[in-house]
Amino acid sequence: MSVLSPRFTGKIDIASPTPVFFDAMKARVRLGLLTGRPDWRSRYVVEGHTEQELAIRASDFITAINVGLNEVVLRKAGNRTVEYSVNYWRWAAYVVGLGAVLGVAFVVGVLFWGIESRLGRHALGADSALDRTIAVALFWALVLFWAGIWPWILIAMHKPFARKLLDRIIREVDVAAQQTVAPEA
Repeated sequence: MSVLSPRFTGKIDIASPTPVFFDAMKARVRLGLLTGRPDWRSRYVVEGHTEQELAIRASDFITAINVGLNEVVLRKAGNRTVEYSVNYWRWAAYVVGLGAVLGVAFVVGVLFWGIESRLGRHALGADSALDRTIAVALFWALVLFWAGIWPWILIAMHKPFARKLLDRIIREVDVAAQQTVAPEA
């Protein structure tokens, strides 16, 4: 899996039986996946549920761009092990789109206000053609970086934070699921 790909997988051990854990996770989704209580920026729905798998997705745009756990699939990997796969393509599309909009805004600003002709003078304090060329090249390099490269850096940087959040949620749900299991005799 590519570093720039907006998806990740993982595995985590749980203390509760998988069916009980899946039921507790479904209850958590109904209550509010991120915090365990309703929030307008955290609306998730259970997309599918079998004995082996539970699929969860962000139900609206605000939720999709808020955290980036757009689609989560939890699979039973063993008696007390859950594998997960997450994709955050909607979050990534938002980040890339926002970068593109900002890039276009910068370019339009330069073209509309005629800033390009003054870039060399104001940026470097001189009026030579070389200074102007350097300033224009610097401007385009900055536009390329902030509009085209930075969003992909954000996508790569998002993975460990989203993984840590999902691991925390799974641990919290596991603790809740353990409380619903009757003590073994």
